[in-house]
Amino acid sequence: MEQEIPPGYVPGGLFAKKVGEKITTPNGVIYEPIELGTDGNSNRDGPPRSGANLEVRFVGRLNGFDGPIFDSTYLRGQRKPNKADFIEARINVDPGVHKGMCEALKLMKVGGKGRAIIPGALSYSEGKTDYEGDEDGEYKGKVKADQTLYYEVELVRIIKP
Repeated sequence: MEQEIPPGYVPGGLFAKKVGEKITTPNGVIYEPIELGTDGNSNRDGPPRSGANLEVRFVGRLNGFDGPIFDSTYLRGQRKPNKADFIEARINVDPGVHKGMCEALKLMKVGGKGRAIIPGALSYSEGKTDYEGDEDGEYKGKVKADQTLYYEVELVRIIKP
């Protein structure tokens, strides 16, 4: 009997090593690095693992990488006093960062930038319920449960490995 792979899981040693080379996680997240980031090897260089605290920038779109924006760190930051264009998140713990994004981040090193295609089953609520996009985003209305999401993502910093 085949064992189910938990959402958010990425095998150790699997991370972006070459710009343009697509990586697919066991759960179906497709990540393509645009910039690799640091070549350091410390825990603060990455790739991050479950429980790590990170600073992340992203833009989430529907229907492709040129589709309407439904969420972004820039939009989230504009409503805060310090206007940061990134969020602080804890991998596989923070409910504001879905398991698909966690898998993409685990493929990156600090300073890395890339594109990720997230299957609906790894989106918010594991793709079981519709959810509201950011009120200031281009997409108005509910994002359908189980919809494929498209992200441009940057791993800014690992705060706590």
